[in-house]
Amino acid sequence: MTSAELAPVKRNLPAVRPVRVLPQLTDREFLPAAIEIVETPPSPAKTAMMFIICAFAVAVLAWCWFGRIDIYATARGKVEPAGHAKVVQPFDSGKVSAINVREGDTVRSGDVVLVLDASEAQAEIAADTQARDAKLAEALRREAALAAVARKSLAIPPAMAWPEEVPQATRVREEDVLSGDLHELSATLANLASQKIEKEAAVKQLDASIAAENRVIETLNERVAMRQELIDKSVGTRTSLLDAVQVLRQEQSQIAGDIGKRDQALAAVTSLDTERSRTVETFVADNTRKMADARRIADEKEADRAKAQVRLDRSVLRAPVDGVVQALAVTTLGQVVSPGQQLMRIVPSNTPVEVQAFVTNEDIGFVRPGQAAVLKIDSFPFTRYGTLDATVEEVARDAIPAETANRTLSDATKESDSSARNLSPTAAPVTDLVFETKLKPDASALKVNDREIALSPGMTVTVEIKTGSRRILEYLFSPLVEVAGKAMRER
Repeated sequence: MTSAELAPVKRNLPAVRPVRVLPQLTDREFLPAAIEIVETPPSPAKTAMMFIICAFAVAVLAWCWFGRIDIYATARGKVEPAGHAKVVQPFDSGKVSAINVREGDTVRSGDVVLVLDASEAQAEIAADTQARDAKLAEALRREAALAAVARKSLAIPPAMAWPEEVPQATRVREEDVLSGDLHELSATLANLASQKIEKEAAVKQLDASIAAENRVIETLNERVAMRQELIDKSVGTRTSLLDAVQVLRQEQSQIAGDIGKRDQALAAVTSLDTERSRTVETFVADNTRKMADARRIADEKEADRAKAQVRLDRSVLRAPVDGVVQALAVTTLGQVVSPGQQLMRIVPSNTPVEVQAFVTNEDIGFVRPGQAAVLKIDSFPFTRYGTLDATVEEVARDAIPAETANRTLSDATKESDSSARNLSPTAAPVTDLVFETKLKPDASALKVNDREIALSPGMTVTVEIKTGSRRILEYLFSPLVEVAGKAMRER
């Protein structure tokens, strides 16, 4: 093909624009600054970093909105046996006569741990027992006397059924007194009976004399009538009539005197019967009243003896539960103790443990039974040995002063002070009040160096109670919301 044939082809081709070649780095360095910036392409690494930062910011915002964090109420507490440590206290004041335990000893329920001097109580028991037996014997003696009077057998005293507690000497004494009382009553009644017999004999004698005098009077009446008849016939003399009348009058006067004496004798017999009845009734009434008094006094002495026996029993202090002796406050024989004084505490053994914690006012509104919690044992750092899970079992409805709670926590085995529980919260500032909370650990031991270490009463812990959750964004903005809510309100 010739060049002539090729020429038209070249004329038909489109015009080619010249390609712009960007200056090289070394060339851009000689360009003006503004043109150098324009001519320099963006760095891919920086562009990628910008997109990464934007994506990270969006991811953080999304995480802050959708992500939630747990809210925990933190409190200090201690491990204690369920039901608290048992306090040993005396009921009465006294001196220590025996100490049977030492700090850390293991005791069984009912073991004698301390004995107080009981000589005073023993003396009271002896005196009350003696007085009771004496009054009981007196009551039995008077009852036997009443029975003898009822049976009308005063000569032979009835046999008495003595209780075993009445001593033999008291029995003999009361039997002698009974015999003397019955003999005295019998003698009195016998004297009255003899006087009655005497008066009855006088009555009989006077009755016979009156009967004879009546017959004499009948004769004298006939004589007077005969002499009156003679006088009427003018045969007799008036002098003889007067003599007969005089004799009749004398005899009538004599019979009247005898009748009076007989009436007096009969009255004396009735009086003696009344005196006998009154004597018996007085004896019965006196013995009945004194028997009742003796029984009443015997009952009072028995009650006093029972009280003294209770004091004697209370002088022996026993362990209320199986456990270990802690906080022994008695070290010297003869040491004086007062009622209600805490002498020692028994930490129960083989009983579940619980955690006693004190929640502040700021958190108590969100704490309720059944919430999960985390226990951090101070004896074993949780960063190395971990934590224990727990559950809130009980939340107090009333607050106690924080100072009381601190004293409770400072004594590892101390049971909550009952006086502090009864203390009115108004006695302390409202900002220093805490609420007692009980938690039950899910496990009673913590694994330490491949060993299971059981939780023991007295270990202090930090309690974190999960009270809820919230968005991370709420957590971040809550300080700002709080500041905004309080802003521009100052005076």
